[in-house]
Amino acid sequence: MFINSSNANKLRVVNSVNKDYQTTNDDIITCTDVVKNYKNGRNITRALGPVSFQVRKGEFFGIYGRSGSGKSTLMNILTSLDSTTTGEIKINQRIISKIKGQDLREYRGSVGIIFQSYNLLPNLNVIDNIIVASWASNRVVNTTYAKELMEKLGISKLAKMNIKNLSGGEKQRVAIARALINKPTILFCDEPTGALDFSNEKQVIEILKDLNNTGITVVMITHNSELEEYFDRFITLNDGKITNQLNLK
Repeated sequence: MFINSSNANKLRVVNSVNKDYQTTNDDIITCTDVVKNYKNGRNITRALGPVSFQVRKGEFFGIYGRSGSGKSTLMNILTSLDSTTTGEIKINQRIISKIKGQDLREYRGSVGIIFQSYNLLPNLNVIDNIIVASWASNRVVNTTYAKELMEKLGISKLAKMNIKNLSGGEKQRVAIARALINKPTILFCDEPTGALDFSNEKQVIEILKDLNNTGITVVMITHNSELEEYFDRFITLNDGKITNQLNLK
């Protein structure tokens, strides 16, 4: 279980199918009976579900699970990089599966996504890697704001540096700045510390917590149980299903 004994008195266990949690106006994400199947010829493999949960506005929400648990599949669906087989996801009261075309492009530009593997463009320098998210979503490019983000993240001196010459921690800070350039209300983080050493891991998670303290909703998947202290709530996935949901605050 994703829990230290020192935190036991803080926790409230919520029913694994979430029947004890009532939807409220504070919910920014609602996931209802979501299933994802993959078909290979006549064979159908269930990668996820059914899963149901909600994320409240302003939460630091964790999704914990080991490799193969379905957490990356869930993250891909939440970020509209993949679709559900059945079930429904609402984000900001919009049903994601019904957003199409240019609206989908704009939606993807309205949320921030941080990847474990950074997903930076090697042929661009640091500042161009940050503002490319604005280009991609047809938004006004705000170079001044990009520089402000770099300053806050301690990478302002790297603005013209080639991505290939950065350390892992520096690359992840660039990725965080890119995720923030469109001023999202939700930040999705796919194992953002998974490729980092202990020192950089702590720095990145502290940055995410500081961002959360400004009101940004942070949804983060991880396999690292030692990060539990940063979450307000989290769910644990095993074999594509939620096995527990815990409140830590």
